[in-house]
Amino acid sequence: MLLIMKDPLGNFDWSSLYNIYGSSSNRFDGNARYISNAFEPRPKNDRELYYVLIEKIDLERREEAILLA
Repeated sequence: MLLIMKDPLGNFDWSSLYNIYGSSSNRFDGNARYISNAFEPRPKNDRELYYVLIEKIDLERREEAILLA
């Protein structure tokens, strides 16, 4: 028996992903206790929070690499 797999995302417009995600993520609360106490300035949305966290992790890894060198 021959199985043929079809890509369910083959026709997806990837150039629209950023806008679709941004318009559908509406539950982010920048005033939530854990966010407001940890970040200054507070991220405006979850995408901004993601980038802040990634930058912080990158900085910590670089600092650790310098200390271990």
